[in-house]
Amino acid sequence: MRGLPGKAFAQTGRSWGAFLPLHALYSERSRGAGDLTDLGSLARWVGERGGRWMGTLPLLPTYLDRPFDPSPYAPVSRLFWSEFWIDLTRIPEWKRSASARRSSPGSPRRRWVDYRGLMRAKRRALEAMSRTMLSGGGARLRHFRRFLHENPRVEEYARFRAAQEGKDAAFYHEYAQWQAQEQMDALVRTARENGVRLALDLPLGVHPSGYDAWKYRDLFAQGISVGAPPDPFFTRGQNWGFAPLHPERIRREKYRYFTECIRHQMRAAGLLRIDHVMGLRRLFWIPAGAPAAEGVYVRYPAEEMAEVLCRESRRHRCEVVGEDLGTVPPEVRSMMRRKGLRRMFVFQFEFHPGRKPSFPDPSPDSVAFLNTHDMAPFEKFRRSLKRGPTVDEALAALAAGPAKILMVSLEDLWSERVPQNRPGMGPGRRNWSRRARFPLERFVRMPRVLETLCEIDDLRKR
Repeated sequence: MRGLPGKAFAQTGRSWGAFLPLHALYSERSRGAGDLTDLGSLARWVGERGGRWMGTLPLLPTYLDRPFDPSPYAPVSRLFWSEFWIDLTRIPEWKRSASARRSSPGSPRRRWVDYRGLMRAKRRALEAMSRTMLSGGGARLRHFRRFLHENPRVEEYARFRAAQEGKDAAFYHEYAQWQAQEQMDALVRTARENGVRLALDLPLGVHPSGYDAWKYRDLFAQGISVGAPPDPFFTRGQNWGFAPLHPERIRREKYRYFTECIRHQMRAAGLLRIDHVMGLRRLFWIPAGAPAAEGVYVRYPAEEMAEVLCRESRRHRCEVVGEDLGTVPPEVRSMMRRKGLRRMFVFQFEFHPGRKPSFPDPSPDSVAFLNTHDMAPFEKFRRSLKRGPTVDEALAALAAGPAKILMVSLEDLWSERVPQNRPGMGPGRRNWSRRARFPLERFVRMPRVLETLCEIDDLRKR
């Protein structure tokens, strides 16, 4: 059913999905890191198990050379896809370019993703294939030119990246964006053919040296960073290092940039998570050079921004979940209820072994998780307790509960204990870099994984 006027789109019934960061996913055919073909294969497998969602971290472009920041929450832009996730072997020029095949990355079996090395090798291969496409002419070249004509912003983005890298780089970025978009479209088709929709994530901000911060610089507050005030976990506060959008300026330009960021994600997603949904109402501004504790909250036109979000949700038939963890003003959750934005229920936040019951029921309109990418995996959490449920028991309780959607982190099903991200640590600390313990071909056949998902599917359908 479509959402009511003024509310976000919402489907009926209870469902579940699987989550795995794409950098952690890899297969026997992968070349050093997962790619969009791997994600399509995993989505197909989830659909065969009865799941309806395939979740991953943001797939937006990041800086993987100089500067180096692989965090999916510091994208170069929120309007394009990253070429890092392209499957080189699916590009028609692959077979026609011996140079591309020689330049492509190998398949190292390392525990950590070598972003720099892989991106250099993948770029050499893409550059070789772009030259092959250009020299071959014909239908492929016409399709490429049509893509640029239909997406004029790509040329400007390519020129921006070339200004940072060298004048000959623009053509590479145009070609890379063409292939990234084609493979994202193919991923969406593969997922839908198997009854699955993508669950994607809209980061709160962008890299301060990126395209969006340059192109839309008049919309960003200069000399300001976004962060969070002191709390029991971060006693000195947090500075996240990117500039906030200026509330009055985005209102004057009728939220065009904000709308385009949402549309880019919702063209591919069936479920979109809004990072730090409190940012619709207020953000913590920190003046340049000041400690995080000396910031101040600045209000935003929340009702208008939420209406933009809901309008696009209905247009694209995409459900919305807001990341409403931590200190959340009551008016934010009130707005979420009115607008039909789903809440997050995180078991590891809500579970208290000394209470009866040990955790409350999730609200029916929520999306339930055991944890998030910023938290310890479930096995490490369980071992920190004197007594705690097993992952199967916790997932069974959530699957039988009232939350409309349950998202299962696949790494919890094989008792992973190392987190994907340790908040507050920079890119040099191997955040967003750990590969999964097992390749795709192995974990999709593991009895424990299959049995757990079978039970979840049964409980969700009862």
